[in-house]
Amino acid sequence: MTATPRPPSAVRWWTLAVVSVSTFMLMLDLSVVAVALPGIDKSLHGNFGQMQWVFDAYALTLAAFLVTAGSVADRSGRKRLFLSGLVVFTLGSLACGLAGSIDVLNVSRGVQGVGAAVMFAVGPRCLGTSSTARSGRPPSAPSARRSGSRSPPAR
Repeated sequence: MTATPRPPSAVRWWTLAVVSVSTFMLMLDLSVVAVALPGIDKSLHGNFGQMQWVFDAYALTLAAFLVTAGSVADRSGRKRLFLSGLVVFTLGSLACGLAGSIDVLNVSRGVQGVGAAVMFAVGPRCLGTSSTARSGRPPSAPSARRSGSRSPPAR
């Protein structure tokens, strides 16, 4: 006897929306600064090296903390860490907007990168977790096991 499939819960859709929008913002933040660099240079009067760091501080911290964030999420909980990453990213974005000097902007971009790494590492796994919350089984479990059959899968 197989159970009638239930419609996806609202939690799954909200999780999908939040992770999708946050991932979009991470990638947008990486690319929009490249377009805005001439304007940033005019307003904050940075030299060439400092202007490179506006872009690189974000990209390097994102890359450097990506694996670490995934490992920490496995130990401490994905939802809590994702929300912490969202807060760090948002505060970093606020600091970037309020930066009065190129050095403050570069440090703020680094903070943004840390938050981005956490969200980028944990976000996709949150989607997988929300899809298993309904059934209690991983989405990749063989259909024979879902139907209640006790026989081992064919090799």
